[in-house]
Amino acid sequence: MRPDRWLPLLHEIADRADELALRGFRSPRLRVEEKPDHSPVSDVDKAIEEMARALARERHPGLGVFGEEQGDDPGTAGTRLIVDPIDGTVSFVRGIPVFGTLLAIEAEGEVVAASRARPRSAPAGTPPADRGRSRERAAFACRRSAISIRRCCSTAISGPAVRGRHPGSCA
Repeated sequence: MRPDRWLPLLHEIADRADELALRGFRSPRLRVEEKPDHSPVSDVDKAIEEMARALARERHPGLGVFGEEQGDDPGTAGTRLIVDPIDGTVSFVRGIPVFGTLLAIEAEGEVVAASRARPRSAPAGTPPADRGRSRERAAFACRRSAISIRRCCSTAISGPAVRGRHPGSCA
């Protein structure tokens, strides 16, 4: 399977997730609930995951989706999108700009492509289009089995640049 085939989908989801996150970040209208494990979930978490599911179904109808908020929908393709809509929800709901969206494509139990997006925060009143995206965004092909999307994304963000490897690989 060609990992780069999935990067356009991951980029589009990440861009849309940035917009939704920035719209809800530090908003007085942000709604937060407590999950059964006592961790917070915001309406933005739910909106990002729903958007990711809808876009995945539209672009790749057989693609399964496993999301933090809605669980697993296995699909029919043997491949699935993994979504952590707001990694760092506690920071997000407290107005601390240390959060992002983690996305991965898993094929036959191995993560083959992933993306991490972290939108830039901006002063209140700045239109979303003027806020920009963090250049920390990374999209890459992951050539090893990953226990978790967070581990794979973290390795790919910090590892290649530090070790001098090509930014397209976290092998």
